[in-house]
Amino acid sequence: MSLMWIIFGILAALFVLLNLYRSLAGNFKHWYVYHILSFSCTIFFLLCEYMMILDYINLNDWIAMMDVMATLISLTTGCALIALVLNGVSLYLYLEANKNK
Repeated sequence: MSLMWIIFGILAALFVLLNLYRSLAGNFKHWYVYHILSFSCTIFFLLCEYMMILDYINLNDWIAMMDVMATLISLTTGCALIALVLNGVSLYLYLEANKNK
């Protein structure tokens, strides 16, 4: 369970990049699938991070929490913001392509 956050983080980045690539290529067929998968993996990434923190709390491992909290906060914030911005760009491209039709 401790490595699930890495898997979901990589999947979230992969789906965001696939969604953006397809949007830039003009292929908007089933665009919402990648959009939903990207946000779902981002949410699971954040949940796995919180579960890891909960494990540290249950073990009373305050030293480990003090070591990793600054990195975890910046990592989760960065992942969430990048997913939000890149999905927003692909949504904007989709809306612009449909406005011209």
